[in-house]
Amino acid sequence: MTERVNRTLKPLIAIYAQQRPNSWDNEIQKLAFAIRTAVNDTTGETPAFMMFGRDPRGPLDLLIGETTEEAQPTTSEHRQI
Repeated sequence: MTERVNRTLKPLIAIYAQQRPNSWDNEIQKLAFAIRTAVNDTTGETPAFMMFGRDPRGPLDLLIGETTEEAQPTTSEHRQI
């Protein structure tokens, strides 16, 4: 699995390093967040959801505020894969 992530991450880092040679390393957390929140074709879930049982809050979520209770899945709604 690590090889797949590296295969995805390597070209992204190369693009950032070429466009921002002095500050590309500041973008690593953004790239990691993008990978963690991308839906996997096979599972239909994000890596973050598979690991923690919920998706992380993104910048827009923080601006809007707390999510409603309907949007928060309960333990009984989590499915086992």
